[in-house]
Amino acid sequence: MRSTGGAPASAAADADDDRAVLTPDILLPEQFLSAFRVAGPEGRLMLAVLKDGVNCYRKYASAHDPAGRQMFADVREWLNSADRTSPFAFENICDAFEISPAWVRRHLLAWRRHDRHTPPRRAAIAVPPCRVRAGRR
Repeated sequence: MRSTGGAPASAAADADDDRAVLTPDILLPEQFLSAFRVAGPEGRLMLAVLKDGVNCYRKYASAHDPAGRQMFADVREWLNSADRTSPFAFENICDAFEISPAWVRRHLLAWRRHDRHTPPRRAAIAVPPCRVRAGRR
């Protein structure tokens, strides 16, 4: 048992200390957004726009159909634009959340170059086809 100041510590106190260290911090969206310059509904909307942009980039990066290629071209243009006239411009959203736009661009480009060709995890857990036994259908 661990002791503090020469006095023996109880096992229950040790368990409480361990649980306190291992307890995750839980934040509500309002608590997360309050740390940034933009909070409330506007912050949630800006975060949703950023998340959608990143998701569209990843989803359509390997698109072969014309609509998918156009979606990728549109989101790539939004991500690479330095235009700040719209409150929902990529660089304005990054500034609101104190995220480096260059960092996001660099990581998306690295993902596109390396990770987009890896098969999805679902494909690794394929169910084998059923075998038909002789004499049975």
